[in-house]
Order: sequence, then C-alpha cells, then structure tokens
Amino acid sequence: MSEFAEIPARARPMAAWPASTTAVAGVVGFPVRHSLSPLLQNAAFAAMGLDWSYLAFEVAPGSLDRAVAGAAALGFRGLSVTMPHKDAAARLATRRSRQVRRLGAANTLTFDAGTIFAESCDGAGLLDDLRVGAGFDPAGQRCGVMGAGGPGGRPCWLWQKRARKRS
Repeated sequence: MSEFAEIPARARPMAAWPASTTAVAGVVGFPVRHSLSPLLQNAAFAAMGLDWSYLAFEVAPGSLDRAVAGAAALGFRGLSVTMPHKDAAARLATRRSRQVRRLGAANTLTFDAGTIFAESCDGAGLLDDLRVGAGFDPAGQRCGVMGAGGPGGRPCWLWQKRARKRS
C-alpha cells in the first residue's frame, strides 16, 4: 500500500498523486480533448476529499467496445459517454436502466463486479436544472428542447408552447 494512501486527496502533493489506491473514471468521446469535465470532476473530487481521478479519453468511432473492455479490465469505476458513442454504450452494457432501454442510448457506464451498467441522466439533469436553476417546473407543460447540448459547451434552449385558452 502506498504511504500516501491515507492522506486525503486534497492534501496530497501532486508528485504523490495519483496513488495505487486512486479510483479512476473518465469521459470517452470523439473529439473530447476540449472537454472541461476533467477539470470540473477533479475539483469536485478534491473538494469532497475523494481519492479519485477523472480523465478524458479520445476514442475513435468504432472503438468503444475495446475502450470499455480496457477500462473495465483496469478497474475503472466508470465512464461518462459523449458523442458519437452513446448508442454503442447502451448496446455494450450488460445491464441497462429503464431509461436506457427506452432511449437506446447511454451517457454513463459504471463497472461493478464484472457488470457494465448503462444509465442516461441527461433528461433528469435538465429537468432538475430547470426546476432549481431556472425556477421553471415543466410538469404539465408542452415543452421542447432545441440546441446542441454538449458539443462545444453550447447550452440547450428551451421553448414552451403554452396551451391557448378557448372561450
């Protein structure tokens, strides 16, 4: 065991981190070099005192199966999945959430005891952000989401079609 294993992640000198005990997760996509996810996730891990590391991995189209097999074999905790791999991620999983089964796409893969679990949290995340961040509850409303979402970090745009009152 590393002598640094018991030191909280936020207190470790960079030369000692990551340690052999560090949990690894990441984002896979193509392209993905521009992603701010590693910066944001690693800051969150450090703030929470977690011995985790989050990295970006460029995975060429058609190569996700090998990347996922490698990540699982290396003991990764999970992968965030972005374009163009969301459909393939859903097919690769050994277990799928109800949402993934309905959509045929996944944005999160977690590895546990030889299983690959696929989840899609984009929709729930958007709804939570609308309720908490924008003070808008879309329940019972007719809404549509337009925009590119993740690519380039551009925001999604929401429009709402209000029902017209008939006299």
